[in-house]
Amino acid sequence: MWKRYAATVALSGASFSVRRGEIHALLGENGAGKTTLMNVLDGITRPDEGEIFWRGERVSIDSPQTAARLGIGMVHQHDRLVPAMTVAENFALALGQSFWVDPAQARRLIRATVEKYGGHVDPDAVVRELSVGQRQWVSLLRALARDVSLLVLDEPTTTLTPQERDTLFATLRQSRASGLSVVFITHKLDEVFAVCDRVTVMRDGSEVATLDVAATTPGDLVALMVGRRVEEGFDRVPMAPGTVLLSVSGVASAGERLKVQDIDLEVRAGEIVGVAGVDGNGQREVIEVITGVRRPEAGHVVFRDGTSGWSHDKAMHVARIPEDRHRHGLALGLALWENIHLGRWKQRGLVRRGIVDRRRALAACAESMKRFDVRASGPTQPAGELSGGNQQKAVLARELADAPDLVVAMNPCRGLDIAASRFVLEQLLAVRNGGGGVLFVSYDLDEILAIADRVLVMASGRIAGEVLPGPGVADRIGALMGGEVVGR
Repeated sequence: MWKRYAATVALSGASFSVRRGEIHALLGENGAGKTTLMNVLDGITRPDEGEIFWRGERVSIDSPQTAARLGIGMVHQHDRLVPAMTVAENFALALGQSFWVDPAQARRLIRATVEKYGGHVDPDAVVRELSVGQRQWVSLLRALARDVSLLVLDEPTTTLTPQERDTLFATLRQSRASGLSVVFITHKLDEVFAVCDRVTVMRDGSEVATLDVAATTPGDLVALMVGRRVEEGFDRVPMAPGTVLLSVSGVASAGERLKVQDIDLEVRAGEIVGVAGVDGNGQREVIEVITGVRRPEAGHVVFRDGTSGWSHDKAMHVARIPEDRHRHGLALGLALWENIHLGRWKQRGLVRRGIVDRRRALAACAESMKRFDVRASGPTQPAGELSGGNQQKAVLARELADAPDLVVAMNPCRGLDIAASRFVLEQLLAVRNGGGGVLFVSYDLDEILAIADRVLVMASGRIAGEVLPGPGVADRIGALMGGEVVGR
């Protein structure tokens, strides 16, 4: 299979096959071609060359509707639900009810799907009020409701709680036993070994190897993905915490699903403060208060320069890496150079007499792309055409290029491969090692423990406790996530 986007070759003679009744992992770095190949199978992307054989017969899949008629369904990393509609209405769309929705039929479909596959969804909940993890589960059940024979899951566990992940794995094992085939795109090797039968590794748009999971090791798979052995551990320069850069005291705010209250935290120069917890326990609301998106009902947020709220004009340079790079991090239709300088034109001296100096802006963008390893055809390529990892690196290029004093990052490694995740964590460490401060929210505890100096654990809208990384700390954090509130 071949697919080119201008000078970028997304697929380079890629081949892939899946057996009936197996869970087949698809691994590779961001940009390796995994999602593009599956988008071809789902009818979203038309290949330049290549053939598709379904159950031994050559077929042409020119749209998702054609794929659905064949029995192929795909759950994307970024959900494709309609935010303003209810869960039941989104299920109705899966039935082809585009102009007239039968709520009763949709509810029956939801009940039957949940009974068959497990999980829980509220049919009357409005999608925009659901957490990212809840939306992902709705997308999964909606795909299963169509009684597919082949289900493609693109990073399905990125936003799921540990309990939801276990439910998903149980569902996949049950479905495999009944003959369902699953393509499982993931970057988490423990998931490959937990639930998958075979694994295909892609690199640079081609298949590198297809192996039985039982016959390989995590180290072998990493080497196949990146073409080399990836070193472990991070370069942590010893730092003595300095000036308070961010102070949050007594903050309370009512979110869509819960109220956060009594939030007290500080971030000092030369430290990374990690915030751990299961999705939906108030992390998002706290970050929205800190970044000025949400107004607190009580309490204060004060930066080192004495200002509160959020402003790019403050004397102190505060950078923000949002949770969803598609919705809040990038303007996907704009070129890379426009995204990388967005909100920074004057600060970088790229505006003269109210007019952007395009030549200087393009040159500065090319330099940032090199520094942050943003791989694209050039500064003028639309951000929406890049892989997820390169999109996230573009966000880093905008937010971190000017040596920020404070970084507020929420799930910055979401959906990234091993090498890209390491790169992001190294950049956050570089801010800390350079004397800046980082507030780092992540649902992946391993990421937090890898680089954080202190860890705050959130549960039920409160900070349940604070711990320092060390032996046995994961168990203690797990207990705090479960609601055990202790003094700090």
